[in-house]
Amino acid sequence: MTLYIVTAPATRDPDTVVNCQVGDWSDWSDCSKTCGKGRQVRRREVTVKRRNGGDRCPPLKDVQTCNTGIKCSKLFVTRYGQSVKVVTWAQFLASLDELEASAFE
Repeated sequence: MTLYIVTAPATRDPDTVVNCQVGDWSDWSDCSKTCGKGRQVRRREVTVKRRNGGDRCPPLKDVQTCNTGIKCSKLFVTRYGQSVKVVTWAQFLASLDELEASAFE
Protein backbone atom coordinates (compact mmCIF):
# COMPACT_ATOMS: atom_id res chain seq x y z
CA MET A 1 0.00 0.00 0.00
CA THR A 2 1.31 3.43 -0.93
CA LEU A 3 0.47 6.50 1.14
CA TYR A 4 0.29 9.82 -0.68
CA ILE A 5 0.47 13.12 1.16
CA VAL A 6 -0.86 16.12 -0.72
CA THR A 7 0.47 19.53 0.22
CA ALA A 8 0.16 23.05 -1.15
CA PRO A 9 1.91 23.32 -4.51
CA ALA A 10 5.58 24.01 -4.17
CA THR A 11 6.73 27.14 -5.87
CA ARG A 12 10.19 28.28 -6.67
CA ASP A 13 9.08 31.73 -7.65
CA PRO A 14 9.39 33.98 -4.57
CA ASP A 15 6.88 36.41 -6.07
CA THR A 16 4.06 33.88 -6.38
CA VAL A 17 0.92 34.98 -4.56
CA VAL A 18 -0.23 32.41 -1.99
CA ASN A 19 -3.62 32.76 -0.31
CA CYS A 20 -4.16 31.81 3.31
CA GLN A 21 -5.78 28.42 3.84
CA VAL A 22 -7.31 27.12 7.06
CA GLY A 23 -8.31 23.73 8.43
CA ASP A 24 -11.67 22.49 9.64
CA TRP A 25 -13.41 23.90 12.72
CA SER A 26 -12.85 22.09 16.00
CA ASP A 27 -15.83 20.87 17.98
CA TRP A 28 -17.59 23.48 20.13
CA SER A 29 -16.16 23.80 23.64
CA ASP A 30 -18.31 23.11 26.69
CA CYS A 31 -20.52 26.02 27.68
CA SER A 32 -18.74 28.41 30.04
CA LYS A 33 -21.78 28.44 32.36
CA THR A 34 -24.23 25.73 33.42
CA CYS A 35 -27.07 28.24 33.58
CA GLY A 36 -27.65 31.76 32.30
CA LYS A 37 -25.89 33.20 29.28
CA GLY A 38 -22.64 31.37 28.65
CA ARG A 39 -20.42 31.03 25.62
CA GLN A 40 -18.90 28.30 23.52
CA VAL A 41 -15.81 28.61 21.35
CA ARG A 42 -14.49 26.69 18.37
CA ARG A 43 -11.21 27.23 16.56
CA ARG A 44 -9.34 26.33 13.41
CA GLU A 45 -5.71 26.67 12.42
CA VAL A 46 -3.84 28.12 9.48
CA THR A 47 -2.63 25.34 7.18
CA VAL A 48 -0.99 27.61 4.56
CA LYS A 49 0.24 31.11 5.38
CA ARG A 50 -0.43 33.87 2.88
CA ARG A 51 2.45 35.37 0.98
CA ASN A 52 3.01 38.21 -1.45
CA GLY A 53 -0.33 39.91 -0.97
CA GLY A 54 -2.43 36.76 -0.99
CA ASP A 55 -5.89 36.68 0.59
CA ARG A 56 -6.00 37.12 4.34
CA CYS A 57 -7.12 34.27 6.55
CA PRO A 58 -10.79 34.02 7.53
CA PRO A 59 -11.56 34.11 11.28
CA LEU A 60 -9.79 31.43 13.30
CA LYS A 61 -12.11 31.69 16.29
CA ASP A 62 -15.92 31.47 16.42
CA VAL A 63 -18.04 32.20 19.50
CA GLN A 64 -21.71 31.50 20.19
CA THR A 65 -23.94 31.92 23.24
CA CYS A 66 -25.30 28.89 25.08
CA ASN A 67 -27.62 27.96 27.97
CA THR A 68 -29.62 31.15 27.46
CA GLY A 69 -32.87 29.31 28.26
CA ILE A 70 -31.63 27.86 31.57
CA LYS A 71 -32.41 30.27 34.37
CA CYS A 72 -30.03 30.28 37.34
CA SER A 73 -31.39 29.99 40.84
CA LYS A 74 -29.62 32.11 43.39
CA LEU A 75 -27.95 29.37 45.39
CA PHE A 76 -25.01 30.15 47.65
CA VAL A 77 -22.85 27.90 49.79
CA THR A 78 -21.82 29.20 53.21
CA ARG A 79 -18.34 28.74 54.57
CA TYR A 80 -19.76 25.86 56.64
CA GLY A 81 -20.94 24.02 53.52
CA GLN A 82 -24.68 24.68 53.78
CA SER A 83 -26.59 25.61 50.63
CA VAL A 84 -28.65 28.77 50.94
CA LYS A 85 -31.16 29.78 48.29
CA VAL A 86 -32.16 33.44 48.09
CA VAL A 87 -35.91 33.80 47.53
CA THR A 88 -38.58 36.43 47.93
CA TRP A 89 -40.64 36.63 51.11
CA ALA A 90 -43.67 35.23 49.26
CA GLN A 91 -41.64 32.25 48.02
CA PHE A 92 -40.42 31.61 51.56
CA LEU A 93 -43.95 31.63 52.98
CA ALA A 94 -45.13 29.33 50.20
CA SER A 95 -42.35 26.86 51.01
CA LEU A 96 -43.46 26.85 54.65
CA ASP A 97 -46.99 25.96 53.52
CA GLU A 98 -45.57 23.10 51.45
CA LEU A 99 -43.57 21.83 54.45
CA GLU A 100 -46.64 21.91 56.69
CA ALA A 101 -48.74 20.09 54.09
CA SER A 102 -46.12 17.36 53.61
CA ALA A 103 -45.78 16.89 57.40
CA PHE A 104 -49.38 15.70 57.60
CA GLU A 105 -49.24 13.22 54.73
